[in-house]
Amino acid sequence: MWLQRQLADDDELSGFDCGVHDLDAWLYRHAHRMHRQGIVRVYVWVNEATPDDVVAYAAIQPTQVVARDLTRGTAGGHSLVPGYLIARLALHRDLQGQGEGAQLLLSALEVCLAAADVGGGRIIVVDPIDETARAFYETFGFTPTKGPGDRLVMKMSTAAAALRDDVSPA
Repeated sequence: MWLQRQLADDDELSGFDCGVHDLDAWLYRHAHRMHRQGIVRVYVWVNEATPDDVVAYAAIQPTQVVARDLTRGTAGGHSLVPGYLIARLALHRDLQGQGEGAQLLLSALEVCLAAADVGGGRIIVVDPIDETARAFYETFGFTPTKGPGDRLVMKMSTAAAALRDDVSPA
């Protein structure tokens, strides 16, 4: 039912409302510019019938985390651990509560894994916007870092296993 693709210049964003002002505002004000500049890659979900009308999005960019903020097993003996940050993840409020958020996250994990196949990367990182988002990510196996803030990580191998098993929340 949903098509996932990269953000296009003519995508209609004004009707997007996930219920979190900061996520909506970023999409309206920054997504097109940051995507064009290569700062992030914004992946959107659109309906086949209305392919310019965005109903969900994920913004993904390369990142790295210092080893002291990670467990030894996650760091893998490296001082800087490369990966991908799911910088933004949002679903239109009309689709919330139907399991679509889980599918959106799984789609974002697939993008991260594909990027790692091309450019390397050991971890996937998220910075939850609030406690609800934190609980959502933890349900899928993201774990807290040892560093400051609310940052969560998942090893690429964990994401690959979850997708292979088509895991829903625990």
